[in-house]
Amino acid sequence: MRNINFLLVICLTFLFSNYTTPKQINTFNQKITKNNNDIFTAKLIAENYHVGDITLSLQDKNNVLVTYKMKDGWVLDKSNFFLGNSNSIPKKSNGCPNLKLFNNKTIHSPSVTEYTYTTPISVLKGIKCAAIVTKAVVTKGSLCLNAWSEGKNFTCNNGASYSEICDGNGNGEGNGNGSGNTN
Repeated sequence: MRNINFLLVICLTFLFSNYTTPKQINTFNQKITKNNNDIFTAKLIAENYHVGDITLSLQDKNNVLVTYKMKDGWVLDKSNFFLGNSNSIPKKSNGCPNLKLFNNKTIHSPSVTEYTYTTPISVLKGIKCAAIVTKAVVTKGSLCLNAWSEGKNFTCNNGASYSEICDGNGNGEGNGNGSGNTN
């Protein structure tokens, strides 16, 4: 099984080298799981609740997928996400992310337990650190909360945070704990 995983990483590295993706994304191959093209997974946190997960995965040579997957009875009512250079996250003057400027936003009516955005892989071209900003409005019973991807905090004090994947040269935080965890 270990040989199969190693072979999968080698094959994907070869495939990446033939695509017009950024050179740095090759280091993300180390994070690909056994049976799919997942590159990165981070917890979706609302206050102290782990309400779901965000997964970044490869669809094909042209697109990446960002999937919100809720857990433990939580549902997704609204979602916003940004994927791109961490220095290019749209922000308000107070340092909070400006969700109005995010290209990807959806009101889910009815609520859903899973939702996937497709975005061109070209947004990652030439980027040393890719930021994944995911914000969600989630509910469970009568409880309604704002949830963010686990990771680095924005400078504003509203609990907003984002995940970051970097080029493998010791830069970046993975899912916020330095692991780039795909579990």
